[in-house]
Amino acid sequence: MPTTGDAVTAYGWELHNDSGGSDKYYQFFAVLSPSPVMLTRHGRTGQAGQLGTNVNPADPEKVIREAVNLTRAKEKKGYYLSRDFVEFTIPADLIAPGDFKENIGDVASRFAAVTTHATLTGASPAPSAADQMESKLRSAHAAAQRKSAAPRRRTPAPAPAVSLPPVGPQTRPNGSVYQPRLLGGVEDLAFLRDARSHSENVLLSGPPGTGKTAMAEAAFAMDAVDGRHSGLETIVGTAETTAMDFLGTFVQDPVQGTFEWQPGPLMRSVVNDVPLLVDEIALIDPRELAVLYELMDGSRRELRITQNPSLDPIPVRSGWFVVGTYNPDVPGAQLSDALLSRFHHHVEVLTDWDLAADMGTPAWLVTVAKNLTERTDLGTYDGWVPQLRDAMAFVATAARFGEEFAVSSLLRKVPAQDRTEFKEVLGERHKAVVPLTLGSRAPRGRR
Repeated sequence: MPTTGDAVTAYGWELHNDSGGSDKYYQFFAVLSPSPVMLTRHGRTGQAGQLGTNVNPADPEKVIREAVNLTRAKEKKGYYLSRDFVEFTIPADLIAPGDFKENIGDVASRFAAVTTHATLTGASPAPSAADQMESKLRSAHAAAQRKSAAPRRRTPAPAPAVSLPPVGPQTRPNGSVYQPRLLGGVEDLAFLRDARSHSENVLLSGPPGTGKTAMAEAAFAMDAVDGRHSGLETIVGTAETTAMDFLGTFVQDPVQGTFEWQPGPLMRSVVNDVPLLVDEIALIDPRELAVLYELMDGSRRELRITQNPSLDPIPVRSGWFVVGTYNPDVPGAQLSDALLSRFHHHVEVLTDWDLAADMGTPAWLVTVAKNLTERTDLGTYDGWVPQLRDAMAFVATAARFGEEFAVSSLLRKVPAQDRTEFKEVLGERHKAVVPLTLGSRAPRGRR
């Protein structure tokens, strides 16, 4: 099927691995024209998984080769074909030039709608899944080339760059110094403060330890910001978080026996006109988050706390807005469309390994992390990748106990199912190091 209008043709298939106690899937999506790209989604069955892209402008041959090679590599690890090759259409905007990784979930949904999960066990029959996919991709591509293709979409001219005065390094409440990073050509801290001035809520996503919370704290938690009262109220979300955790509750005085109202972080943030940071927002029941909806979209500019009739409505002023953070791969993560639509900006936060190197991370560990990150983006690795928090812990541990001890501690942190593959990338330098384990009784010292 050729490209028509604002739709393009995509080809998809899925592999599955349920051997050795694992239960993983690996989905492939290839677009060969007009903008060749390979998209992947992979992870534990039942979870959203990790996303990867491999863009090859004007070279469908490279897309086919990358897709076939990766399929073959997964077969060697025990994966088998569980959803057969299928052709389907997707909106061209989903693969428009730029960072479209967040759109892979939409592509996967369209793929799932036109195919079914086969009940297969064991390895793929001969020919291998990779050979089958290569043959089908080349046949589909040849057929599309024989038909008239729609004109290539023109990339819209980039909008004029916005210039924001940089904020510079900031000290966080824990005493560490946050080094600003670039976000779309502007400084991240300047961007957050600008978003606050326009009441544009910001959602930060990414693996744990990449600096999501640190960014918000550095932007707002310390003293004067633009001459206004500054500060930051924080709530850390869990599956047990309720609306009352946001608003506040009555607490009994153990001596007097009377009950006094204790305001929660949402109430305090509105009263003081400061931002509200909702850490791990995806773990909170969406029904409990409804307490934020009318304030976030501006439809109600006052906070009413019905649980305490003595409180008058509290006006929501210009300095209040919400920063949410979450890890998209954590089990149980869920974000409703109603919540997502109330965040004006969605930002993915990854580790800056050049910054990690400047902060003392050994060059070999930086190289390992960069390589694993690149392989994850390409879809050739689906295991654990250290982040900035892990690097800083390694540096501190090595300074006190030595590098070998720090490597041993790092290996113990790696999930068991990923440890063997992770240790392989460490190379000969640390081949003999084993994960940190409590050993025999320590010798008695002299009195």
